[in-house]
Amino acid sequence: MAFGFFCSLLFIFFSAFSLLGQESKEVVATPQRPSFSVNTATTSKGWLEFEGGVTFDDQTAVTPVLLKLGTTDNLELFFGLTPIAGSGRDFEDFTIGSRWRFIGGGQGPSLGGQVAVTTFRSNFADEIDYSFLLVLSHAVAGVGVDLNGGLNLPDSGDEQVFGILTLSRAFNSNFSGYGEIFVAHSSEPDEQIVIGSVGGGFAASPRLVLDGAVNFNISNADVDFQILLGVTTLLSRLW
Repeated sequence: MAFGFFCSLLFIFFSAFSLLGQESKEVVATPQRPSFSVNTATTSKGWLEFEGGVTFDDQTAVTPVLLKLGTTDNLELFFGLTPIAGSGRDFEDFTIGSRWRFIGGGQGPSLGGQVAVTTFRSNFADEIDYSFLLVLSHAVAGVGVDLNGGLNLPDSGDEQVFGILTLSRAFNSNFSGYGEIFVAHSSEPDEQIVIGSVGGGFAASPRLVLDGAVNFNISNADVDFQILLGVTTLLSRLW
């Protein structure tokens, strides 16, 4: 896992000082979907953005939060954590990462990448997960198409390769919807995971977006459902 840790830090370090891109013409919230996929949109340069929400299933409810900082017009750093319910100040995971749009950002296709390091608390022991992701976004006949492909490298050795296909559409200036399919293969145990998602968003203002989704695990004999609700808002301009 030393290689994964080195690559993660290297990516975050160099991307943090990238000077690519031009000044944004419009400052808007850039919500990432509450399910699995991401797109190539990044937080506006100099702005601090907040994402938070709640995830329900038949047993638990968790409340992940995420802070995103736009360092350039095509790069953001993000910091996230999920508090443990009823624990006060304790949390079950902490994530630091970077999302970088390498190519595009206008009307044509765009290509981006993401790297993240997450610390999980499982059975009172810390586990670290290194995540690497490539993202291709394009619009075809008014339908947004996002392709995600990535690799999770936990220090426990349970590597996971995954791919995500998302189709989205804006119905008007406020409402949008999407459908998504997530397919992953884990090495230990050797298993295939398939999860579908449907969701949508409502732009209450250019800087405030509410969203929600339903995940359904169709790789199990009994379909498992998960409800996700979230909010994204620009907090403040730092420079």
